[in-house]
Amino acid sequence: MASIEFLNKRIEGKQKEIDKLNKKMSRILAAEATGWEKNPYYYNTWDKERTQRDIEDAQKSLAGYEEEMRKEQEKADSRNVTAILEFLERWKDRMRTFYHDAFERYKIAYAEWRKDMDSLRKIEYDYARPKDDRKEAGKRANELYKEFHEAWGFLNEYLDHRDEFSDERFEKDIKREAEIKYDGIIERTNDICGKIIDASDLRVGEKGDIDGIVIGERGKARIQTIGAGGYNIQCYHFRVLVHKAH
Repeated sequence: MASIEFLNKRIEGKQKEIDKLNKKMSRILAAEATGWEKNPYYYNTWDKERTQRDIEDAQKSLAGYEEEMRKEQEKADSRNVTAILEFLERWKDRMRTFYHDAFERYKIAYAEWRKDMDSLRKIEYDYARPKDDRKEAGKRANELYKEFHEAWGFLNEYLDHRDEFSDERFEKDIKREAEIKYDGIIERTNDICGKIIDASDLRVGEKGDIDGIVIGERGKARIQTIGAGGYNIQCYHFRVLVHKAH
């Protein structure tokens, strides 16, 4: 969605464009009223038709920007819902725990790979050894590589040049993601009930899920979440459901 500042500029620009076109239309109509006799700009019927189309197009664009502005303003006015902020703070805490645990597993996997890889590969390619020993060594070497490489790929964007986890980069990303998630919840709620005026019924449960009724300027909406995820399986994620309430 466009920012309020961006929309303000677009609205001001369209208003100026419409004002300019209306002045032009006034000159055209004045010339037309004289039978095109007093016509310093050499206007004609084609100019009148084209200018009318331009005015209509500009008015349509202005109406679109004003509707976007209304939605953005509703969203901005609803940015202080405590329960949603708490819900997203808990989500960020889960993300921190998951990624830091993943980094610890990565370090262990990498250390094991570095420690055992050479000896395992030597066994694998030592054709004087029994075939089963060589096969088992190759299998274990591949397992170690897969564990470390998968962990590295998952964390790569947050590892710095020293192969350390970059909290600064991670915190920047989850802050931005939380803002996007917050706006998404607010947008969907505003679409149903308008600007939120009472969210006192909204609660965050023991599992970190959010649920409750919010009252807006145009009615009520129920917000609830379905969470999923588990330790060492996948990062916690959630779906937010918003329905019209009675």
